[in-house]
Amino acid sequence: MKQLFILLVTALTFTSCTSSINLAVLQPADVTLPGEIQKFTLVNRTKPAKKNQGWNIVEGILTGEGVFADREGADNCLSGLMGIMQETPRYTINQASIEFKGTGTEEFATPLSWADVENLCTKNNSEALIVLESFDSDSRLTNDSKQVQIKDKEGLPASVTEFYSHARMEVKSGWRIYYPKEKKIIDQYRFSDFLTFDAKGTTAQNATAALPNKRECVTRTGYQAGTTYGYRISPQWITVSRYFYTRGNNNMKFSGKKARQIGDWKGAMELWKKEALNSNTKIAWKANYNMALGCEQEGNLPVALEWAKKAYNIGHKSAAAQYVNIIQYRIEEKQRLDEQMKSQK
Repeated sequence: MKQLFILLVTALTFTSCTSSINLAVLQPADVTLPGEIQKFTLVNRTKPAKKNQGWNIVEGILTGEGVFADREGADNCLSGLMGIMQETPRYTINQASIEFKGTGTEEFATPLSWADVENLCTKNNSEALIVLESFDSDSRLTNDSKQVQIKDKEGLPASVTEFYSHARMEVKSGWRIYYPKEKKIIDQYRFSDFLTFDAKGTTAQNATAALPNKRECVTRTGYQAGTTYGYRISPQWITVSRYFYTRGNNNMKFSGKKARQIGDWKGAMELWKKEALNSNTKIAWKANYNMALGCEQEGNLPVALEWAKKAYNIGHKSAAAQYVNIIQYRIEEKQRLDEQMKSQK
């Protein structure tokens, strides 16, 4: 659904006669959690039990990531989640000092006992545990080259070979949310996240040497994975771009300046509402479109949808049709968001 939202937003790009603004939009989480949850406690369970510690050391040496690189990556994964969860208006979170042993691989361990879960929630005054159950990393290195044109010492054109190295780091993380009140695991999710690191040099060896070391690649990708999971379970503010029309007649130009330069949206909307009735359909559909944006900016999505539909009915333009889809999608998402933002405590 997020991908669809991004595609709809990026499709709304106009080639001329427009200005742009950014809107802050609170998007719902991918999953809806029980309303009684107000505070989470975060737990690390990625350190291997004794039987797996030897393999983790061998793996770090063989892959070149260094001993316990995944441990640092897991710590950064938790930091990524902590950071994004501190930005949501819905929940609070803290991190437990205690850790539980897991598999030390990408596989899930047996769920924690409910006695341990309840004890930890009581100690931290929280309603649920978020547990990073598994963490594993893998990397792939590729190289290529191309001819580039430069000027030699005498200023004459010359062709040289430039070498490129690309490190693709994959992090697999597994999460569980334990809800002791109902003795349920209310989310169990494992996914892969990726980052690609690029470098260039005069030789293939120089390009590879210019890449960040694998340990750094693991920790940075781990942080991103934690952030990704935060978006899955908590409503988050995002910034979206919108365009509006600023040409057609003097009122359209003046209203555009009001909105863009001094933020006088009410004044701009007064002029757009007038021009929405213009006998010139080119001006009318643009004014209706701008009215839809003004209403969205005010948070009045149902009325924004009405104006967007009017814009399409007058002008039959793809930009208006796309905006209708965007507003309809936002209305659907708003229903999920309202449910997620409800607190039953």
